[in-house]
Amino acid sequence: MKILHTFLIISLTLFTYGCQEVLKTSLAKSNLSLIKSEPLDYILIPPKHVDETKKYPLFIFMHGWRSCVECTLKANYELFTQQNFYLLIPQAPEVSGDGYSWYNLRGESFLSDLQRSEKLLTTLVNQITERHHINRSKITLSGFSQGGRLSFYIGLKNPDLFSEIAPIGGAFMQEQLQDYLEQARNVKISIMHGIHDNVNPFDNVKEAHKLFSTMGLDVTLYAYPLQHTYTDAMLLKIFEGLN
Repeated sequence: MKILHTFLIISLTLFTYGCQEVLKTSLAKSNLSLIKSEPLDYILIPPKHVDETKKYPLFIFMHGWRSCVECTLKANYELFTQQNFYLLIPQAPEVSGDGYSWYNLRGESFLSDLQRSEKLLTTLVNQITERHHINRSKITLSGFSQGGRLSFYIGLKNPDLFSEIAPIGGAFMQEQLQDYLEQARNVKISIMHGIHDNVNPFDNVKEAHKLFSTMGLDVTLYAYPLQHTYTDAMLLKIFEGLN
């Protein structure tokens, strides 16, 4: 298993919009809408052409700290609405500034927040797959920053639900996840990370890649000459196995 160094010069994807401003414009030109629901609010984007006799892959993208569903859709609208699979953007449960968060990193509730987000997200995914034409054997869990950390955490703990995890700019928590790695041998792991990331250092995922490789897991690390951000190129690399 090799580290694939992909050095590309691409315009950065903007993802830190103020959610209040985005609420006014993000969905105005589409027929997509935020679904208010239990366990989590979300937007579900169907394939461009749905054949009801078929089942489609599902891509899940969890936003970062203090972002939101509308922010994420606005930043990725053209790309997200041109795919031939279902695309789910769930909203984190905790109001945080102008947006929402999946957990409180520095508070005493960190572990319980992780567990709560895991339960809410897996419940939502099960609901969505029951209601729509989704191939349950082809579900990819991804996300940026906080969402990337949750991709590691939720995906490796629930290998029967996810066929692939694709964390982007997220940190791997070995202390919390070491005991779950053996059971995750059938999960494809695609790690996307900027080598100049000053929020979640690249060395963290480099060590994770080494650990996964030593254990015989199916892992690839894609390294980009970027800081703490993501680009269309990262997403398109993930989408290759879904379209």
